[in-house]
Amino acid sequence: MATSSGRASERKNELALAYLRSHELHIRHIYGLRWGGLVLSASTIMIGAVMIFLGLQGSFNWAVESPNSISSKLTNASPGIVFATIGMILGFIVVIQKPVNYNTGPNIGLQLVSKDAPWTLGIED
Repeated sequence: MATSSGRASERKNELALAYLRSHELHIRHIYGLRWGGLVLSASTIMIGAVMIFLGLQGSFNWAVESPNSISSKLTNASPGIVFATIGMILGFIVVIQKPVNYNTGPNIGLQLVSKDAPWTLGIED
């Protein structure tokens, strides 16, 4: 009887460890994409700055309108300004993302808390 209880406990611990290992790669991918977004944003801003300092000429008309609220218009802008603006927007999008956290507790099992919805593995004592 004691070995059956010991095996069940060991199985539960193995399941919890497998759960943590399976989501480690997922976390790495999430943060890898975020770092990639920041690198892309920084390089876009730097390319825009180089275009501005080299004096590249051009004309670009850009209008963004939201129904009944905000509108923005960028007319006769050089390509460097457009690149820098797109880089800043991309950087803001990446920075405002919520982090992914793992919480463990004595009775709730393992819990993944993300920006969408929390859920538990269902390992209960």
